[in-house]
Amino acid sequence: MNDRPLTMPGEGVWWAIQCKPRQEVRAQANLETSGVRTFLPLARRATPSRSKRGGTTRVEPLFPRYLFARCDDPGMAHRIRFARGVTKILGTENRPTPVDDAIIDVIQQRVAGDGCVLLAPALRHGDSIRIVAGPLKDLVGVFDASVAGVDRVRLLLTALHGPWRVVVDDALVERVSTG
Repeated sequence: MNDRPLTMPGEGVWWAIQCKPRQEVRAQANLETSGVRTFLPLARRATPSRSKRGGTTRVEPLFPRYLFARCDDPGMAHRIRFARGVTKILGTENRPTPVDDAIIDVIQQRVAGDGCVLLAPALRHGDSIRIVAGPLKDLVGVFDASVAGVDRVRLLLTALHGPWRVVVDDALVERVSTG
C-alpha cells in the first residue's frame, strides 16, 4: 500500500464528493461550515403526472449523490471525508482524483439566474432526430413523445415497409440541425 502524502497544485483542485442518498444539501452545508468551498449543480426536472394536467418540475441535484469540493490544502481532505452527509472522495485508494477546472467552469457557465443548470433544450413533437448509437444507429426519424418518464423517447421512423414507432433511450438520440 502506498502511503505517500497528498500533494496539490498551488491554488487547489476540485474533487468529486459522493454523498449519502438524498444528503447532498446536508453535505454541502457541513462542508461550507468547515470552510470548504463547494459546488452543487442543481437542475429542474420534469416529473410526469398520471393526470391530464401534466407533470410538475422539481429542483434536484444534476448529479444525484454527488457534489464538488474545492480543496486548497491537503489538510482539508480530512474535513471533507468526515463531514456529515459525505460517503467518500472519489479517486483511488490512496489519492483523490482531481476534476479538471474546465469541467467545473462549463457547468458553472450554464447556471441560470434561478441557480439551476440549463440543460439541453427538450425535444418537441415533430423535431427531426438521429439515433447516435445502438442497432438503429444513424437512422433519422421524427420525435413523437417522451415515454416512461424522461428516460425514453418514442420516434417515428420510415422504413421499407412503412412507418415504424420505436422507443429508445433518450441518450441515444440527437436533434438534427435544420440550418
